[in-house]
Amino acid sequence: MVIEQFDLPLNNIVEITLIGTAGGYGESIVIHLGDQNWAVVDSCKDPHTGLSLPLDYLNSIGVDVANQVKLIVCTHWHNDHIKGIANLFAECKQSDFCFAPSTDVDKFLLFVQLEQLKKSDSQSTTEFAKCLEIAETRGKPIIRAMQDRTILNLGDDSSKIYSLSPSDATLKAYDIEISSLIDKVSSMGRIISEGPNSKSVALLLTFGKHSAILGADLEISDNKFEGWINILDNSKVISPNNKASFFKIPHHGSSNGYEIRVWEELLTDTAIGKLTPYNKSKLPRDEMIAVYSNHTKHLYATSSSTSGPKSKKRDRSIEKAIKDARPSLQELRFSKGIIRSRIDYTIDEADWLVDTYGPAYHVNP
Repeated sequence: MVIEQFDLPLNNIVEITLIGTAGGYGESIVIHLGDQNWAVVDSCKDPHTGLSLPLDYLNSIGVDVANQVKLIVCTHWHNDHIKGIANLFAECKQSDFCFAPSTDVDKFLLFVQLEQLKKSDSQSTTEFAKCLEIAETRGKPIIRAMQDRTILNLGDDSSKIYSLSPSDATLKAYDIEISSLIDKVSSMGRIISEGPNSKSVALLLTFGKHSAILGADLEISDNKFEGWINILDNSKVISPNNKASFFKIPHHGSSNGYEIRVWEELLTDTAIGKLTPYNKSKLPRDEMIAVYSNHTKHLYATSSSTSGPKSKKRDRSIEKAIKDARPSLQELRFSKGIIRSRIDYTIDEADWLVDTYGPAYHVNP
């Protein structure tokens, strides 16, 4: 169903809203956990207005962001997941901030500081440094995401959020990587050089008899103690008797985020699958759309892998200059697609109601 406007959910409704931007400008997930308690996973910006899109969504439906947003999660350091997150955190004054640093937090913070001292142009570093400043000003500790950790608990009978990754093995490897990056900091332009997706924070949400899994950009690893295989074999918080009915498909539907056991062991047969295409890399591929369609009849995307408004017209002389200097250069198109899912978590047998907005659509109706 295509909707034209948004409204505030009732207290007994859990909402998971996925915001995706065609062209690779980013993605974010806005979550209502019941009783006007909200959480946000990642952030993205409108390149024209500079607005944080999850913050804009929350404001548009009348959420008291200063008091009702309880948690902000930064799943990993890629720019398409972190843009605008500092502005979001600044406005959400009662929110905790969660991410996955290395085990040696002091060393990690030193690296961020060094990056800032050399005036790095890395947007992810700048965004995160601002978040650290905000947390320090408020006197609130950063919540460190790791395997099987409760990062938000609203009460014994209320909604909870758990981080499913990164694993102990991943964090140990991260410590070694951070040491290496500090040595190279004078020449570094990005905060992570070795597979930031491996440190990505996958989440488990539980509410009543229902649950959801948000896959971030977590991938399959050759190391059985990392990535999705580690979650499948070693997670202590996932219950086989409470399979998830909602799955945010990892890494834009890429094959390196796909593991058949996730669908067989962690998800219900009628689970909703959502993904955000990444047009810059032409993700997801057609063959992966077919794979996911075989797992669920409820596959949604925030846009097609080629959608987006037409590029703005430029002066012919500018077009010629671009063509002569960089014939392969293409303008990334921006469009905002939103998939909103709601469920009455007080009813054990309730189903999700899914609405789409903009270029978002039901892939296999």
